[in-house]
Amino acid sequence: MASLFGDHAGVAETAFNDPFGELSGLVNRAWDYATARGEPPSLWVAGTTLGLALILVVPGPVRRRGVNYLDTLVHEWGHAVVGALFGHAVSGVRLHSDASGRTMRRYVSNSFAWIGSQVSSWSGYAAPAVMGTLTAWLTSTGRAITALWIVATLALSLLLLARTVFTAALVLATHGVLVALLLVDVPDVQAWCSALIAWCLVLSAARGAWLVTLSPTGSDAENLRDETGIPARFWGVSWITLTAVGAWMTVVYLFDLAIWPKA
Repeated sequence: MASLFGDHAGVAETAFNDPFGELSGLVNRAWDYATARGEPPSLWVAGTTLGLALILVVPGPVRRRGVNYLDTLVHEWGHAVVGALFGHAVSGVRLHSDASGRTMRRYVSNSFAWIGSQVSSWSGYAAPAVMGTLTAWLTSTGRAITALWIVATLALSLLLLARTVFTAALVLATHGVLVALLLVDVPDVQAWCSALIAWCLVLSAARGAWLVTLSPTGSDAENLRDETGIPARFWGVSWITLTAVGAWMTVVYLFDLAIWPKA
């Protein structure tokens, strides 16, 4: 695998004579590394990572806690980003040790205030499924490194909104693990990890959508019911539908079913 930092010979002299040129070169190398294409994962990788994800997501709470943290991080990121796009003032994000979370946002009065509020509330449970499907697509086209960089950047972006020490520590830990995986110079490590993350996000999104449909009390579904008058289970079913589509697309991409052409 190509080195992110390239050849260090003469770096000190070059940096002294042309610091901007050296910085530009480093940025270009980082970009080339982040967008590099490799081999797509084999069927063995796709099947094994699916099995690992099922072990991590479905059984007891101890093993799935780490996956829940990632799911909650992406969930709250979805609330924050969509809220900001609709002009809401996002003041912070709190992640809790029980893998629950909360995004604090204030609805600014504008033409899209009401619809923005509903879309932002809906986007939380949708975000892990969308991110998981995107990760699967990138991985299937040989862009596992790009997928990991996107998830790492997503995690780090929440650091600006962290309002508790636990939230900041969890964000930094997630980012650190992903960066460490990116720097491992072992063939196929990135493809394995990217495929595993894709499965975990899609499966945890499906589990979350199912659970909130069965018991919507205190959830985004209940908030949407209060705001729109539409029953909470309608919103739960909408998330189940989205995650089902995302899960099917992830299967198509990672198992190379060739239903759609790849980029």
